[in-house]
Amino acid sequence: MNNPILLAENITKTYGGIKALDNVSVSIGRGEIRCLAGENGCGKSTFVKTVAGVITPDSGKISINGKHFRKLNTLSAINEGIQVIYQDLSLFTHMTVAENIVMNRWLRRETDL
Repeated sequence: MNNPILLAENITKTYGGIKALDNVSVSIGRGEIRCLAGENGCGKSTFVKTVAGVITPDSGKISINGKHFRKLNTLSAINEGIQVIYQDLSLFTHMTVAENIVMNRWLRRETDL
C-alpha cells in the first residue's frame, strides 16, 4: 500500500507478564475502513488506545500521515486526525451524542490558543 494514513508496525504491549498485543501490524490507507473483531481480551481496545496515544506500546512503531512517533500522545493523535468514539459516554452524560463526537475538536481548538 502506498502512503498509508496509519501504519502500526510490530506493536507489543504487555501487562504484568500477559501480552495484550504481540507484534501487531496494521496499515490503513486513505478511504479504507477496517474492523477489529475478536473475543473479549484479544487486544482490540489496547490496539485502539495505542494508536490514539492513550497508552504507550512496549515496542513497535506508529506512523500517522507519514509522521513517525517515538512516543505518541493523545494530543498528537488528535492533531493528526485520530478520532476514537468510545462506547461508554458516561463521562459526558450532560452532553448530546453529537457533542461527545466533536469533543476532540473542542479539545484541539482549546490547546491551539
